Formats: sequence, C-alpha cells, structure tokens
Amino acid sequence: MGSIKYIQMARVVPWTSLLIVASEPIAEVPTLREYYRDLDSIIYAASDGESKSFAYKRLQYLDGKWNLYILLNERQEMLDSKAPPPSDPQLMV
Repeated sequence: MGSIKYIQMARVVPWTSLLIVASEPIAEVPTLREYYRDLDSIIYAASDGESKSFAYKRLQYLDGKWNLYILLNERQEMLDSKAPPPSDPQLMV
C-alpha cells in the first residue's frame, strides 16, 4: 500500500503537508515533584473547615436560586422546549 492521501479542494496532497509542525510544545508538563506539591496544596485547601463551610453555604444559596428560577420559569421553559426549531433561511434554497 502507498502513503495515505487526503483530498483537499479537488487536489490530492500527501497527509504530511496537512500537519502543523509546532516549534515549541503546546503545554509544559510538570515534574512529578511539582505535581505532588500542587496536589498537596489542593488537598489542604479542600480539607480546611472554613473552606468547606463556605462552599456548602454557597452551594445551598445557588440551589435555592435555581429552585426559584424553576418555579418562576417552568411554564416558559416547557413552551420553549415544545416550540418548533427556528428555520434557517440560509438552508432554504
């Protein structure tokens, strides 16, 4: 078998010409030591009592706001979900 080829704009080009060659890496990969150091700081922040308390209260607040939104907009959400999708004039030829 020959090399893989892709058709682009009615031309046959080798697949290697479609690849973008970067001169530098997309992201830096941390060392194992940096990874564990960062993991320890995340675990420490997550296990802090004040952070847990704040997060719990914030989640309760947001849950209350969401429930209020559902109560106030339930009918409109239902009507919007049953409405036919808008027609796209660009697709009509």
